Amino acid sequence: MASKKPHAFNPPSVPEPAPTYNQVCITPVVSSSKLITLAGQTGMRKDGPISSDLREQAKGAYDSIHKCLAAAGATPRDIVMVRHYIVKETGDPKQDEKDVVDRGWGELWMEYMDKEAEGHRPPDTVVPTSLLTVPPRSNTPTFIMRLLSFLCLLSSIQLFTSARDITFPPVSGYSSQQIIPQQNLGLDITHAKFAGLMTYANLPYVHCLAPEQQDVVPFDIAILGAPFDTGVTARPGARFGPSGIRQGSSRISPASAWSIYTGENVLEDWAKIVDCGDAPLTFLDNTAALKQLDKAHEIVSARPTNSSEHTTPKIVTLGGDHTTTLSALRSTHNHWGPVSVIHFDSHLDTWDPEVLGGGISHYAGVNHGTFLHIAHEEGLIRNTSIHAGIRAPMGRPKGDLRNDIRCGFEIVKAREIDRFGVAGVIARLKSRVAGTKVYISVDIDVLDPAFAPATGTAEVGGWTTRELLSILDGLEGLDVIGADVVEVAPIYDNPGETTVLAAAEVVHSLIALMVKSPS
Repeated sequence: MASKKPHAFNPPSVPEPAPTYNQVCITPVVSSSKLITLAGQTGMRKDGPISSDLREQAKGAYDSIHKCLAAAGATPRDIVMVRHYIVKETGDPKQDEKDVVDRGWGELWMEYMDKEAEGHRPPDTVVPTSLLTVPPRSNTPTFIMRLLSFLCLLSSIQLFTSARDITFPPVSGYSSQQIIPQQNLGLDITHAKFAGLMTYANLPYVHCLAPEQQDVVPFDIAILGAPFDTGVTARPGARFGPSGIRQGSSRISPASAWSIYTGENVLEDWAKIVDCGDAPLTFLDNTAALKQLDKAHEIVSARPTNSSEHTTPKIVTLGGDHTTTLSALRSTHNHWGPVSVIHFDSHLDTWDPEVLGGGISHYAGVNHGTFLHIAHEEGLIRNTSIHAGIRAPMGRPKGDLRNDIRCGFEIVKAREIDRFGVAGVIARLKSRVAGTKVYISVDIDVLDPAFAPATGTAEVGGWTTRELLSILDGLEGLDVIGADVVEVAPIYDNPGETTVLAAAEVVHSLIALMVKSPS
C-alpha cells in the first residue's frame, strides 16, 4: 500500500490564535517568577520540615495548574514534564541547591502519585493540536517558552507513535517483503533480519514434517537440519551445527543475496526454497536416531514441488556429524538411483566398519568415518565418485587406499591445488562425475583450521575458504540433486564465528548449484 504524507505534525489553521498551555493554565494561576520563587522556597528548607504555609501555597499553585492542564487535554506525561522543567529553571545554579528544589517538588509529586493510585488519574488523552500553538516570544517568559516547546514536542511524539502500527516479523525474518510501508506516515522500515525464529538465510519456514493429513506449502529445495553427533570418533558438538549454520547465515536474505560475481540471486530464482527446521532425533540411541533421520528425509523428499518441471524436492542437509550423509544418500537413491559423490573432506570416510568401530555392535561401525563404505555396500553410490581436499593420515596405508578404490573413489589431495590450481581441481572433479546425478558432501574440515576451527576432527594444511568457494562455483552445470554441509561444531568457534560464516556461505553455493542444475 502506498504511503501517505504525514499530517500529525501540521495543526489545522484557525480563525483566531489558539490558546496555549501558558495562556490557559499557568498565567491565570501564578506568574512565572512567583511560580519559580514558590518552588525554590518550598525546596530550600534544608534544615527541618517545610512550613505548612509554604506547602499549602506551593500545593495550591501546583494543583491549580495540574487541574487546568488536565482539563485542557494534557496527558499525565505532559504534567510530569511541568515539574521537570520547573525544577530545571529553579533555584541557585549550584547542583546541591537544585537537588533540594527537586526534593521539595518531589514531595508534592509523591502526593500526586498517591492520587493516581487511588484512581484520580486524569484521562490519558491526546493533547488537542489547538493547544500546541506557541505565542510570540515577546509575550512569554523564556522558561515558559521552553516548557511549551517541550510539551509540544512530547505531544507530537505521542501522536506519531500512536498513529503507526508495529508489524512483527513472521516465523522467519524474510518470508514477506523486505520493506513494509507504515500506513500513512511515509515511513519504511527494513524487515528484521535478526528477529523471529532462526532459519537459514531468513528463508520461510515450512513444517515439512507435518502429518500427512495436513497441507504443506509446495517447495523445490529444502533446508533440513540433522542435529546428530554421536557417530564421531573425536570431539562432539556437531549436533549444534544446524543452529550454528543458520546463525552464520542471518545476514543473508532472499531480497539481498545478489552475487557480486554473477549478478544473480539464486534465492529468488525459479526454485521455491524453504527451511524445514530440524529432524527430531533422539540423542540417546544411534540406531533409533538414524532411523528417524531416514524417515525425515523420506517425508521431505516426497513432498510436492512448486515447479511443474520438477517432481522431487532437493534437500540440503545441515549436519550434524558426517554419519548423517548416509540417510541423505538413501533418500536420493529412492528417487534418482545411484549417484556420484563429490566428497570434500580431509579424511577418506570409506573405512571398513569392521575396523573403525566394529566388533562391539553393528551400529558402532556406522559412524562418520565409515558411512561412504556402507553407502557403497548398499548400492547407493556409483563407482564414479571422488574425494577432494584429503590430507589426514591413515592407519593402514595400503589397506585403506585399496578399500577406497573398491568403494568407487578417486582422490584429489589437498596439496595438489598448489600444482593444478583451482581450475585444475575443478576439471578433475567435473571429469570424474560427468553425465551422472551428483551428490555433494562438504565436511567443513576440508578447510584449514585457520578458516574453520569449529569442527570435531580438524587437520592442518587445508584449503582456504576462497579456494573452496571458487571450486564450488566452478562445478556449475553438474546435475546436483542433493548436498550437505557437516561437522560444524559451533562450541569450538572463535568470537568472530569464522566457521559458521564459512559454512553458511558454502550452503549458499550448494543452493546455487541446485538452482542451476539441469534437473
